[in-house]
This record gives sequence, structure tokens and C-alpha cells, in this order.
Amino acid sequence: MTPEDFKRHTAERIEASVQNAERALGRKLPRRLAFRWISPSRPIVTEGIEEEVARVAYVDESHIYPCIDIGPIKIDAEGRLVIGGFRAGYAPRPFDRNWKGEKGPFILIYGQNLADTLGG
Repeated sequence: MTPEDFKRHTAERIEASVQNAERALGRKLPRRLAFRWISPSRPIVTEGIEEEVARVAYVDESHIYPCIDIGPIKIDAEGRLVIGGFRAGYAPRPFDRNWKGEKGPFILIYGQNLADTLGG
């Protein structure tokens, strides 16, 4: 998988994670996004989210970290939906299906803090 293909896949899965949270919480969420790695811990990124994910998750065309939880974790003070990412400690490998049987490394999540804040 090329870096550009991986970035496109990342954007699709981030949107899927937001839609997943919307279904679970029963409300629409903002599409003004920010991103923060939970592990490895990194500062919040407000631009170039796909590039940031690729920087940490994508090694080369044959090596991608295979298990990354990703999804909305909170709405920040500026009204942005913060997407959190947690990279598990598995060694990089070729792009494939994850343990849930979905294409790629991303496991869709949403944060309990977000659910508590929104009453979900």
C-alpha cells in the first residue's frame, strides 16, 4: 500500500469512526477535527491528521502497524471533535484485515468521556 493510499484509507476510517460514535450516541458530532495519539503520547494536531497518522502507523509499502484504535474521544474548548489514536505494540506487517475482520489496522472506538459529556 502506498503512503497516499494509506492516508486515504485513514481519512475514510476516521469518518467511519465518527459515524459509528454518532449511531451509538444518537447525535451528530462536529466535523471540525483534531487528532491526538494516546499511545504513543503526542500533542494535538489540528492540520494534516492523515499525515500524522501515517507518520506513526505507516513504515513502508509492506510494513504498517496492524492494530490501531481510532475514534472520537472528546470535544475540545474550541468545539473541535478530537480523534484519539492508540497504537498497539504489535510489529509492523503488510496491510491486511484487522482482528475484527475489517480492512486495515483501524479498530473504531469512541471515548467514554465523550459519551459522558454528551449523555450517551
